[in-house]
Amino acid sequence: MKSRRVKGSARGSSATEGQGTSSSASVHGDAATQANGESLLEKAREMRESVMRITETYSSLSEQIQKLLLLMPNNTHPDAPTGSESSAFTESSPGSSKNGIARIKDHVSLSSSLEPSDALEIAAGRLAAGPNFPYLIGQLAMLEQALLRMSVAYAIERGFHLVSAPIVVKTDIAERCGFNPRGGEGGQTYFVSSSSASSENDKELCLVGTAEISLAALVAGRTFSRTQLPLKLLAVSPAFRAEDGGRGSQTKGLYRLHQFQKAEMYVVCEANEGLESSSGCRTKGESESMLDSLLSIQQEVLQSLGLTYRCLDMPTEELGASAFRKFDIEAWMPGRGTWGEVSSASDCLDYQSARLHILQDAGEEKGKSRKAQPATTLNATLCATPRLIISLLEQYGVDEQARKMRLPDSLKPHWIGDSSQVQW
Repeated sequence: MKSRRVKGSARGSSATEGQGTSSSASVHGDAATQANGESLLEKAREMRESVMRITETYSSLSEQIQKLLLLMPNNTHPDAPTGSESSAFTESSPGSSKNGIARIKDHVSLSSSLEPSDALEIAAGRLAAGPNFPYLIGQLAMLEQALLRMSVAYAIERGFHLVSAPIVVKTDIAERCGFNPRGGEGGQTYFVSSSSASSENDKELCLVGTAEISLAALVAGRTFSRTQLPLKLLAVSPAFRAEDGGRGSQTKGLYRLHQFQKAEMYVVCEANEGLESSSGCRTKGESESMLDSLLSIQQEVLQSLGLTYRCLDMPTEELGASAFRKFDIEAWMPGRGTWGEVSSASDCLDYQSARLHILQDAGEEKGKSRKAQPATTLNATLCATPRLIISLLEQYGVDEQARKMRLPDSLKPHWIGDSSQVQW
C-alpha cells in the first residue's frame, strides 16, 4: 500500500510538472506574439509616416512643376520677326497723313482750352487715389462713352456677344491665361483682400488688367461642338495696371494710367493649323484667319475715326507668354511727336485652353467618340479709351476760340450729350 502511494505521488508530480511546462510555453508564446504584433504596428506607423512624407514631397514637387509649366511661353509663328521691339515689322500704315505731320500741343494743353466744365482733372485724381488716376469731366467723359458705344455697336454687328464680366478674378485664372501676378508681373497687379483674409490669402484675388482674363474664365471647363464655334465674346470693363506710370512728356496725362475703360474681344475657335503644300505654299489655319478678322475690325474702327495709324507684326521678345503671334496697332500722337500703341491682337493657339480646359468636341472615328481636344483662343483690344482720346485731341485739335473739340462725324450718332458743343 505504501509503495502504491509513492508511485501515485510520483505520477501526480510528473503531471504537475507537465502542466507547468505547458503554461510556461504558452506565456512565452503570447509574449512573442505580442512582441511581433508591436513590431508590425511600429513598421505600419513607419510606413504611414513614410507615405505621408512622400505624399507631401510629391505634392510640393507637383506644385513647383505646375508653376514652372505655367511660366513656359507659347511657341511662335514662323513668320514672326525675331528679336526685340526694334525688329517689329510694319505691316501697314494707312490713314491720312495730314493730321500726323506737324507737332502740335499735347492733349493735356488742348484739354485746358475747353470749358472748365469739360476738364481733364489730373490734380484732383492725384488727391483722390494717387498719380495716374485722372478724372474725365463733361465733354471728355462723353467722348469716352461715345467711343465705347460706337465700338461695341460695331462689334455686335459682326457677331460678338456682349458680356458684363467680373473685374476681380482668382490669381490662378490670371496665371493660366499667361499672366504672372504672383511672380514677375506682381508689380503690375492690384491684389484684393478683405480685413478677415489671412496673409496667405492676400494674393488669391486680383483686379483684371484686361477683360480677356474674365472672358477666358467664362468658358473654362467647357467643351464646345463644332457648330458652336467660333464663339465671339465682348466685354467692357475697367482695366487696372499697377505699373509705374513713369515721368516726362512721353507718359504724361492719359498715356499710362492705373485705371481706364477698355472693350475687349475674345474668341474661341477650332484648333485647325495651316498646312504646307508640296510646292511650299502654306494655307492659313482657322486661328490665323480669325486673327486677320480681328485686325480688320480694329482697323475699321480707327478708319471710321479718321485716325492715322500703323499696324506692327510684333517680334518674338514682345509676344508675352501666351501669344503665338501678336499684332500691335499704333496711332500717331502729334503732341508726343511719336506713335503710341492703342490696341493689340493675339493668337494664343491652345496655350490658354489647355490650362483652362477649354475644349472642342473631336467628333467620332469608326463609330467611337474621340477625346476632346483643346480649342484655340484669341484676344484683341476693341477700344482702349485713354489713348484714343489722346489721338483724337492731338490729330483733330481743339477750336480754342469756341472752346470746343473737333471730332469725326462717326461719333455723332453715339453722342449722349449736347452735340452742338462739338465741332463735327
